[in-house]
Amino acid sequence: MREAKCVGGGGGGLQPGVHSGQPGLIVGVATSGSQRLPVLPTGAAAQLGTLGPCPLGRGSWPLASTACSSSVGARKASIGHQSAEPVSGWWDGESARSMGHGDCGVKAEEEDEVALPAALQEEAARELREDASVRAHGLQQMRAWLRTHPAIRRCRTDTPFLLRFLRTKKFSVPLAQDMLERYLTVRQLYPHWFRGLDVDDPDLSDILDSGYLIPLPERDEHGRQVLLSCAGRFDPYKYSSGHMARCHSLVVEALMDEPENQIRGYTYLNDESGLLMGHISLWSFTDIRSMLRCIQNSTPMRHKEMHFLHVPHYANKVFEFFTALMNEKLRSRVVFHPSIDDLKETVNPKILPKEYGGFIPMADMIANFKTVLRRKRDVLKSLDDMEIDLNYKTSYITDLEDELSGVAGSFRKLEVD
Repeated sequence: MREAKCVGGGGGGLQPGVHSGQPGLIVGVATSGSQRLPVLPTGAAAQLGTLGPCPLGRGSWPLASTACSSSVGARKASIGHQSAEPVSGWWDGESARSMGHGDCGVKAEEEDEVALPAALQEEAARELREDASVRAHGLQQMRAWLRTHPAIRRCRTDTPFLLRFLRTKKFSVPLAQDMLERYLTVRQLYPHWFRGLDVDDPDLSDILDSGYLIPLPERDEHGRQVLLSCAGRFDPYKYSSGHMARCHSLVVEALMDEPENQIRGYTYLNDESGLLMGHISLWSFTDIRSMLRCIQNSTPMRHKEMHFLHVPHYANKVFEFFTALMNEKLRSRVVFHPSIDDLKETVNPKILPKEYGGFIPMADMIANFKTVLRRKRDVLKSLDDMEIDLNYKTSYITDLEDELSGVAGSFRKLEVD
């Protein structure tokens, strides 16, 4: 690991520089009087050498020892990986090809490592077949594959991001690669669902403030991250299904780099009290099918438990349709609860918001999580810089198009019991 030192003089403005002569590792400083701020490429403009400031105000940025590293050394068994903010590992295929440097477009593969608790190490080994050697080999293969992929133009290559896919697929590299292709593809096929993830977007901020979707600060008894959604807190007459989907995308993208979430997975609590026909009519049959396929096949998350509470009788057909589209494994993890007391027999009420019998008010949970989202804001916005060529007709594009088509109709004309 090396550090790219700030370069530049004492005048104002932005002064770019190239780190150590290695193509693809571009750094610089923005100066203001005597103050000098380190910068790295941000956004698509990075291809032109335009640089953005480091949000953390650090004096230097850690960079990989070379832009074209061919291997990752084996780590000690007790070492895991933790995301750094902002993310500095990127594959920029267009810049690499335009410079004629082959695979040297990998930008600053940063590997911040932290010791995982012993219990988490054991769970990763038991559940995911993960150890230091398997992890290092998988990361090496993923990066080498990205450098030669003909359709992936720009993608994160940092360790936390790649481990999303490797851990979800239990370190089957071909399956992880397939999921990453699908992830990049659906982000471009459905930008109204997966792009523009900004906590300062007025609509998204209002939806979060309403308490529609909240990651609980305490984990469940299995150590899993718990996501609570409250349908009645989402206004279906003010916001669209696109707003609903982007709110979910914003929240989960902020969580997916965390090692414990990657290893232990997620529990979902869905309170459907207050669910109206207005909510149901937001989604067509096709959109529900497409979204569910995206969740199951394109999102690097381990969905472990899914609880539904207070489902109204007029929504039964909708939920029958929804669960019928799930794969068998996910369907087996769905539980319907007739009352909050029934839910509390499965989920420790102490981790719930005060409004559901816990200790922490929902408003405090929301405020604390929005602080996290603001800290991660630049990283989340930079996800839109990732790009895959949708005109490159490989099997993953055609297969995905086939999967996401074929169901027509709308719930607007659905007859309910």
